Amino acid sequence: MPNIRKISILSLYLLATIQFAWCYLWITRPYVNTRLYELGRERMPFQGRMLMVFPMRWAHNSTLLQQLSSPFALSHFWFPRPVQPEVLVQAAVNVLCLLVTGYFTAKIYQASSRTGLLTHLTYPLLLAACSVTYMLHPPRDREPRDHASPAAPLHAQHGRR
Repeated sequence: MPNIRKISILSLYLLATIQFAWCYLWITRPYVNTRLYELGRERMPFQGRMLMVFPMRWAHNSTLLQQLSSPFALSHFWFPRPVQPEVLVQAAVNVLCLLVTGYFTAKIYQASSRTGLLTHLTYPLLLAACSVTYMLHPPRDREPRDHASPAAPLHAQHGRR
């Protein structure tokens, strides 16, 4: 029984993470011209930030991602703007970075706690903190590296006013 409970909690965390990442991508508008960013010709300081250039360049040239993004255009209610392949890559990177951050947050809590009784609450609290930082007080615009940067919540809250 504990394995079923653990799997269901992890599944719930995964769905909440996907929901957060997807909401963030739809609440904010892209600040960077992704085509120029991929070519290294976007205005400074973005042309010096190379973390997301290669995945986004791959997304633009991938027929698989173009085919995966095409069904999103069928529902204008849920997806009022067209879903580009690079948005799928950004969503996947955002989810992956949040999961890794949550894993290490739980490990840090376990290492610093004597009993570790609240370990199961570390990930929901991380998502709540990210929600407050990114969505309740959203930055005006979105950059491709927002969730991939370890200092992104601080940057989003204090750096872009």
